[in-house]
Amino acid sequence: LGTLAGHPLRDPRVRVQAADVGFTLRANRGRFDVVLLDTDNGPAAFTAADNAGLYDNAGVAAAFAALRPGGTLAVWSAWDDLKFAQRLRFHGFLVEVARVRARPRRGGPRHTIFVAHKSPVVS
Repeated sequence: LGTLAGHPLRDPRVRVQAADVGFTLRANRGRFDVVLLDTDNGPAAFTAADNAGLYDNAGVAAAFAALRPGGTLAVWSAWDDLKFAQRLRFHGFLVEVARVRARPRRGGPRHTIFVAHKSPVVS
C-alpha cells in the first residue's frame, strides 16, 4: 500500500516502533500530531480484554495527553459505540463519527471511525 500513501515509511520523520501502544502513549506526552488505532474490533475490546485499557478513561486521557495541540486521534471500530464517543468528548476531544463501507464500490459491512480532535489552543 506504500504507493497509495506516498511511501510514508521512506519519510525521515517516520519511525516504526514495536512496543505496547498504551505504554508509548503514556511515555510521550505532547509528542504526536496523529494517533491512529486499529486494535481489536474497536473500543469494545471484543477479542482481547487487554486492549480495553486503550479505550477506557485512562487510555483516552493518555491519548489526549500524547497529542500536541491540534492533534488528531482516529479509532477504527467494527461498530458504533456511543459511550466511547461520549468518553472522547468528556476528555476534551471534538468528535466526528464517520460510518464507512468496507468496500466503497461493492458495499459490504459498515464500519465506524471515530475522529477526535484536540483543540489547537492550549488551555
